[in-house]
Amino acid sequence: MEMTYQLNDFLIIFKKKLKHLIIIPLLFACCGLLISYFFISPLYESRVDLLINYPLTNTEEQLTTMDIETNLRLIETYQFIIKSDYIIDIVSQELDHTYSNEELKNNLHIEASSDSQIVSLFVRNNNLEKSVEIVNLIAITIQKEVKTLMNIENIQILTTATKDKFKDPIFPKPIFLTILSFTIGVLSVVIYTLLSYYFRTKVSTKEDVEKFLGLPLIGKINTFQIKSKKYYSEDIRDLSFILKSRIIPRNEPTVEAYRTLRTNLQFQARVNSLKTILVTSTSKNEGKTTTSRNLAAIMALDNKKTVLIDADLRKEKPEIGFGRIGLTNYLAGHNSLEDILIETSTPNLKLIASGPLPPTPSELLSSKHMDEMLDELKSQFDQIIIDSPPLFLSDASILATKVDGCMLVIQADKTKVTHVRQAIDQLKNVHATILGTVLNKAKLEKKILENYNYGTRWKKNEARVSEESTFN
Repeated sequence: MEMTYQLNDFLIIFKKKLKHLIIIPLLFACCGLLISYFFISPLYESRVDLLINYPLTNTEEQLTTMDIETNLRLIETYQFIIKSDYIIDIVSQELDHTYSNEELKNNLHIEASSDSQIVSLFVRNNNLEKSVEIVNLIAITIQKEVKTLMNIENIQILTTATKDKFKDPIFPKPIFLTILSFTIGVLSVVIYTLLSYYFRTKVSTKEDVEKFLGLPLIGKINTFQIKSKKYYSEDIRDLSFILKSRIIPRNEPTVEAYRTLRTNLQFQARVNSLKTILVTSTSKNEGKTTTSRNLAAIMALDNKKTVLIDADLRKEKPEIGFGRIGLTNYLAGHNSLEDILIETSTPNLKLIASGPLPPTPSELLSSKHMDEMLDELKSQFDQIIIDSPPLFLSDASILATKVDGCMLVIQADKTKVTHVRQAIDQLKNVHATILGTVLNKAKLEKKILENYNYGTRWKKNEARVSEESTFN
């Protein structure tokens, strides 16, 4: 399935980035304004206008057409003379060689029009006084030297430069630089947003799951808002998922999310038999174990006789009775099913721990003892939740063939699209039934928290909740 975007997708993308589209350009604009005032030296430009003419050749003191054409040709010649080393050397000497000839040439600009006899001299400098001094000096020098060299007086200085005329710098222009910086900020956010979404490699939202994976999102789980360690116990019966579902407010968003997940699964169970559910992920640390524990607890609280099987035989889990007898003992034929079933403090919920880590977990999970155990559990329980290893191990694929449906846990902003697609293909290759995906650690909208006001409710009921968290 290719990653393609439509116009509506871009509108949704920019709606999510609306704050960035406002804040970042404003920051750019402020930076541009500060830079223009405090970090960039002002550049001044002074100007002198020269009138270049030619002595009259007739007694009536009237210009002829030939006189005008001759004058226009002289303008080109004078432009060359003004920038010649001869004139520049004289100006440099007058300035006590404060500036080199190259600097004077680079800062001198000449403009002339073919329709007039006006030649304008422009000199740029970071110092206003120097700019005025240099341009006036060049004008006087060219007027004097042309008279000496050519024995004619055909250059008149129409305007001279003064500090009052050119006191405003030509650069930087604070308003222009501010607008330019704001525009750059907008373009930066737009380009970054488009590129980040076009080259997106991780699953972040419900839209990503449905668009890029083609699977339904059956659960969107955020992180628990209350993480008090004083309610946790090392007792095997006081599992973290049981305590979380009992000590925090009943309408806490995460609990509601698991109720929604339970409802979605129950809806699918009405269509097809869904007694055994495998919870897996593409890689480790994506939340499949936490999801399976809390799902089992929320199922049990709905008066469903539920058993949670820790079938991850490759990972040590001290918090749920690592080292005690469990699944591996039964599969190896050392213990019966009654021996490995562990009572929990949550009504209707039992646990089967993984047991000692075996040398060949795949062979144990694919054995007939595993099938026999599941058949026997189906006759005793309404719901069987299996926590399996990630799909990059063969164990998950083996277990996927033995259950009614598989649930794929994806961690938001971490799991890559390519990895999920490979996992889906892996499940399809063994003809497993994929129930859907659970987006774990998804961002919870601020409005939801504000509407329910969880923090206030928790404080008011802390004493009552503390009593509820005490298990026998």
